[in-house]
Amino acid sequence: MKGLGVKALGQKGAATERKPPRPGRSRWGLLALLAWTLGWGGILSPGEPGLAEEPLRHAALFSVEERPEGILVTNRIPWPGATEEMAWLLQPAASADALPGIPGARRVRVPVSRVVVTSMPAVACMEALGALDALVGVGGGRYCYSPAARARAPVEVGPAEGMGAAFDVERLMALSPDVVFAYAYTAEERAGLDRLEALGIPVVLASEFLEETPLGRAEWIRFFALFLGRQREAEEFFDQVDRHYQRLRLDLASVDHRPRVMAGTPLAGSWHVLGKESWLGLLIDHAGGSYVWGDIPGRRAVYMDAEAIFAKGAEADLWIHCGPWLSREQALREEPRAALFRPFREHAVWNNDARSFPGGGNDFYEGGALRPDRILEDLALIFHPERFPGGTPFYYRPLLSEDRR
Repeated sequence: MKGLGVKALGQKGAATERKPPRPGRSRWGLLALLAWTLGWGGILSPGEPGLAEEPLRHAALFSVEERPEGILVTNRIPWPGATEEMAWLLQPAASADALPGIPGARRVRVPVSRVVVTSMPAVACMEALGALDALVGVGGGRYCYSPAARARAPVEVGPAEGMGAAFDVERLMALSPDVVFAYAYTAEERAGLDRLEALGIPVVLASEFLEETPLGRAEWIRFFALFLGRQREAEEFFDQVDRHYQRLRLDLASVDHRPRVMAGTPLAGSWHVLGKESWLGLLIDHAGGSYVWGDIPGRRAVYMDAEAIFAKGAEADLWIHCGPWLSREQALREEPRAALFRPFREHAVWNNDARSFPGGGNDFYEGGALRPDRILEDLALIFHPERFPGGTPFYYRPLLSEDRR
């Protein structure tokens, strides 16, 4: 399949995704001179663009502002339902002691060189930026897919299921991290991370999973790059991903036939169904498909009774994202009514676990968070195989019988 390597991505297309509100373009000039004078020379080279000169294109939940005190990075919604922002003031390590702070902003000396992560997309960002040498610890490491990251054998600092109130504080403190990249879904997780901050360990909450668009999620590589001192690498990486995605979307906008696509799997008799404006709904649309649940507004997930699902999805053309099912036999054992769906009977079921470990990491949710263009190309290949003769999906595989796997 062509165009999957980062350096071989497609050329810029004319189609544009609906853009979220942009933070204002930062003023360069005097601020750049001030930043250089105060010690940003370890991160920038003379004549290099400012840290926030290029405005965000798709990400809506974080902003970057150059200030005399340093670089102010703000996460507007650091956890689901948050009503308060979190901000970090990034200051060059060489001159941080001479710089004032900003009320309400947590100070972080950059570039960081010792990092603990509890979010697997953060691992993917570090790898894409060439910064895995800074990874010293991980929470929930069994969910990490990256062979390169696993080979570094970062110290496990959390329970197997991930970071939370039960993390090993002594083990984490012994690593002397400059920062912990984390996420928080629940109040319990937030409380555990608050305890870390009380011990003097900077915690950076990322919430790329709350972005409204696939490209919005991917652009968070620029967020992590600010802490790691890899802004140029992030700009180059995301620019290519954005261009490739837009070219593919433009090419697929005029397809003659849009197959009907259902997604999801039953859980305790109900289905977890994402709205048409969710990241998955958008990907299906941009790949030239017709989302079966396209009449569900918004981006949030809703639960539907299994009977309603069968009534609506029985005549779909394709079925994707069938959860934990590894084979057709397993699907029938766990949900005999799967055979009522035409995609199942016609062997047109695809799961997004081609790059995964049993009971462990799945690269679709790790590296795929940065590569929506690659996911889009996979879906386009599945929906319109005639456009990709001989192509093989990267993140997806057909759901086969056990004797054919």
